[in-house]
Formats: sequence, structure tokens, C-alpha cells
Amino acid sequence: MENIIARRYAKAIASRADINDFYQNLCILNSAFVLPK
Repeated sequence: MENIIARRYAKAIASRADINDFYQNLCILNSAFVLPK
């Protein structure tokens, strides 16, 4: 059962490969605002 869910999740991520870049940029922006200057 978990395998099916994992495969669907991986397929959804693979269909939008640029989501990783978007998430990394989001984390960088978030850390820039959170960290004290």
C-alpha cells in the first residue's frame, strides 16, 4: 500500500522537476528573512 502512494508521489514530483529549484529558492528567501542582519 505504501509503495503505491510512494510511486504516485514520486511520479507527481518527476512530472514537475523544477519544483526542487523552486523549493530551494523558497528556503533561501525564507532563511534570508528569518536570520538577523
